Amino acid sequence: MSPGKKNSDVRRLPEFGPQALTDEMSSNSRGLLSALLLTSCAQDLADSFGSDRRGIVNGTRDPQVVPLTPEQVRAVGWLHVVELVNDPFCTATLISPTVAVTALHCVSGAVAGHLGFGVGTDPSNPDETFLISEVFEHPGVDVAAMVLEPGAIPNVAPIQVNTASISRSDVGKALDAAGYGDTRDPRRDGRWFARVHLAEVSPSEVVVDGRGQQGICYGDSGGPLLDLDDSGHPVVVAVESHGDSSCVDRDTMVRLDPLFDDFIGPVLLGGVPTDPCAQLGSAGRCVGEVFERCESGQILRDDCAAMGSSCEAATAHAGAHCGCGALDYLGRCDGTKSEYCDSGQLTVFDCAVHGETCAWVSQSTGYYCTDTPRCRTDDMVGRCVGGALVSCTTGVTTRRLCRAEGLECLEGAAGAQCAPVEGADAGAPDIGLAPMDGGVVDVGDQPDAGFDRDSAAMVDDRATYVAPAPRELEDGGCGCETHRGQGGHLSFSVLVILLVMRPSWGKRTRIQGAACQ
Repeated sequence: MSPGKKNSDVRRLPEFGPQALTDEMSSNSRGLLSALLLTSCAQDLADSFGSDRRGIVNGTRDPQVVPLTPEQVRAVGWLHVVELVNDPFCTATLISPTVAVTALHCVSGAVAGHLGFGVGTDPSNPDETFLISEVFEHPGVDVAAMVLEPGAIPNVAPIQVNTASISRSDVGKALDAAGYGDTRDPRRDGRWFARVHLAEVSPSEVVVDGRGQQGICYGDSGGPLLDLDDSGHPVVVAVESHGDSSCVDRDTMVRLDPLFDDFIGPVLLGGVPTDPCAQLGSAGRCVGEVFERCESGQILRDDCAAMGSSCEAATAHAGAHCGCGALDYLGRCDGTKSEYCDSGQLTVFDCAVHGETCAWVSQSTGYYCTDTPRCRTDDMVGRCVGGALVSCTTGVTTRRLCRAEGLECLEGAAGAQCAPVEGADAGAPDIGLAPMDGGVVDVGDQPDAGFDRDSAAMVDDRATYVAPAPRELEDGGCGCETHRGQGGHLSFSVLVILLVMRPSWGKRTRIQGAACQ
């Protein structure tokens, strides 16, 4: 969904800590945390808890997906003010004997020596508690690394950080989440585990979904998302940041694998995190055909070659970027990502960041983010548009750039298809389908559809995602109503003007509803 539509709540207890990633963080919340740390206020603070604290919902004492030893289970602990050992306000995980990770909003502005890490199933009866001596705040994402006072922690086996990349092929995978939030059930205090499913993957975050059954909630901030690595060892994939207020649906967690080399790794070695962007600069750079840039304090990489493009080095007038290649302004969809050419630069935006999908929006906008994807009726049999194949299969409208594959689009009585150019070598790479109106199509490793040039008959054996039936427009049909931000109905004359102006603004406005075609 577009910003402002999704009800996302930070998963710490509302009485504790600074608000995460908001404009008020520097003044109001840091002052609140300082007040919490005053010993004279400890009893009053303890009395203020318990009214609205929620945690793992419908969870279990032991993980349901990732097997852990009892010692590894104890690596998931709680954070507390030193004077309030029995009152957890966030969750953290030991990743080494002396280093733990949590959410930045749990500890932002904290003073070293005033926070503790508790060990045990129930904070009301802690097994051990250890003083936190250092807190390292990541400059761009909701993650912090904490160093504990030296000393052995008995019967605890740290859980290592995941360093392997996560891809969209992992979507749907079941994982475990854990936390110490109050479940609103006096019989279910302490640490609990919930089974969740990977729903979305972006360069810095993942979204998990409890599917209405289990989930993470207030007080679980900083808690781990657990998986098994290729060797079968448990790893911390991400830490809990924020999510839906229902506490059994979607939650956003910050990935740790992109942060390991520059942030977590140095802390594990007893050093200080480095700034990965210090040598990169604002213009970015090309490393072969890979475009590297800095966002939110971490380096992001786009493989231009994989997108059918090439990396163009920075100049006096423009930073480094992936060129457009055969892509035009109307663009295409790669999974949930919108890819289009804007002023000679390949622009990529992941619609999943806002809970939307990439689809055809309108002739003036092309392929971009929308929460109401649908098939166009004139695409049911397929057609060729400017060398691209546009078709609709099982509720998914797609636009395939035949030219980018060295193929040509041919139309026949039975439909249209990308086919080898007559007399040219076959075997051009297949970059797959680009979802247009009906949802998401996996573009990886898809076989070519069979095609009979003489009869132009098409036998399509691609597997596609069947999108849910689109909801009706509010006016009951194609009236035609376009939603941009908080806008209302657009007159025909305005639409004509916008169509003429499309090269300058079409992709820059978040789309909340698909226009009629």
